[in-house]
Amino acid sequence: MGTNDVRLIAFDARSGRELWQGRLPVPGVANPMTYLWKGE
Repeated sequence: MGTNDVRLIAFDARSGRELWQGRLPVPGVANPMTYLWKGE
């Protein structure tokens, strides 16, 4: 999920627990896309 304060936050789909948080170079203005490649 992108936020207006330049953070990208990943949540566990089952528990809703925050898994990870990172900083973006600019505020997020759209839904982020994520993907897996070879299980990673």
